[in-house]
Amino acid sequence: MSHETLLTARAAPAAELDDRLFRLHFENLPGPAFIWQREGDDFRLIAHNRAGAQIAEDRMGSHLGSRASELYPERPDILADLRFCAERGDVVHREATFRFLSGRVVEMVVTVVPLTSDLVVAHIDDVTERRASARAVEQSEARMRALFASHPDVVFRMDADARFLDLHVPEPNYFPWTREQLLGRTVAEFYGEEAHQEQVRRNRKAIATGSLEVFQYRLALVDTVMNLESRVARSGDDEVVVSVRDVSDRAELERMLTVLGERERNRLGREIHDGLAQMLTGVKLLLEHLQKRLAEEHSRHTRDASQATELINSTITQARELVRGLSPIPQGTTLPQALDLLATQSAKYLGVVCRTSLSCRPPQLGEAAIAHLYRIAQEAITNAVRHGHATVIELSCRCNESSLVLRVADDGSGLQQRADDGEGLGLRLMRYRAHAIGGEVTIANREEGGALVTCTCMLSELAD
Repeated sequence: MSHETLLTARAAPAAELDDRLFRLHFENLPGPAFIWQREGDDFRLIAHNRAGAQIAEDRMGSHLGSRASELYPERPDILADLRFCAERGDVVHREATFRFLSGRVVEMVVTVVPLTSDLVVAHIDDVTERRASARAVEQSEARMRALFASHPDVVFRMDADARFLDLHVPEPNYFPWTREQLLGRTVAEFYGEEAHQEQVRRNRKAIATGSLEVFQYRLALVDTVMNLESRVARSGDDEVVVSVRDVSDRAELERMLTVLGERERNRLGREIHDGLAQMLTGVKLLLEHLQKRLAEEHSRHTRDASQATELINSTITQARELVRGLSPIPQGTTLPQALDLLATQSAKYLGVVCRTSLSCRPPQLGEAAIAHLYRIAQEAITNAVRHGHATVIELSCRCNESSLVLRVADDGSGLQQRADDGEGLGLRLMRYRAHAIGGEVTIANREEGGALVTCTCMLSELAD
């Protein structure tokens, strides 16, 4: 046997194996595939795989043996691709929209691969749904970008851990940092660890519940302090959109209204004390004198006079309680005097030990500011006794050159986590009063037990 014959004999089984492998691979391709054979300047469809047979509703199967020019008379580019692939031996890629005989319109990516100079394989990838999804995503992103661009507030995208993912800053705006400075970094790096922990808590709650989280805070810049409102909304499984609005003008208006309201309460309290209460006391003295005269005369009206005296005494007591609610501290009282008075009243009416440490002698504190600080401390003490069952309260006030710090510490049960993770009315009132005088209130558990309420205010904000 010659050398050439031996090689041919050995090559025959290999060729048969290659042919079987090709057919197996061709039949099981995940997408439709078609084999075209050259006939002159045209190509004839001679085979398709299983996936190609699945589009039989479009009558592709019945066109085996048909020529490309007959099947696609309106698409000469298909025949041109088949020719180019066979003649050049190059793979051809084309994206096109096909309308099948059934009327179904499909977006496809067609890849034509040369086998020989006369045979080519056309693979079809149906990308209709993929392209539709991509367009939907693009449209959604375009809408989001439009919302960002048109929004008058500063808007962030953040993850659950308060890391900046994107940023929109309208022009002009107070915002002191650029997009490049923020992206990939956390709130802690710009606003501090306390603000970071609060933002993380709000972000995670918004993600977990789907509810809108709204809170206010103050931002100290080089030449001013701003009041900001932050609104947190879930935008993904691990993302939120946070819009931040400057509410300094609104906060200043609220502060002025609160100060005026406190002044009016004090005025009404003094008028009741100095006017109505004094008149009632005069009526009481007259009734007591009348009761004594009637008793000496054994008059049958003595009992009526006694009942009238009891009624006027009750009215005077109610008037004094009303005065205490409207104006809890006498006019001209300093802050240390007001807090000493609060400690005495707390021990008397609440039955707790209330220790004071008042080294603060701030100059020129306004009457409204003193009243707000008094009521913040009063609310903190009431909450400690009512909710924390405290028996010992430590009330302290310290000052430095620029700020005043009021603290109320107790030995109670500490903060009780509410089911809705929300804040009680008492804490919200304390925060509101603190904002009215340019301050901040924080509340936390103490390591030794109990709770600590801290109110920090700038001295420059405490003058009327």
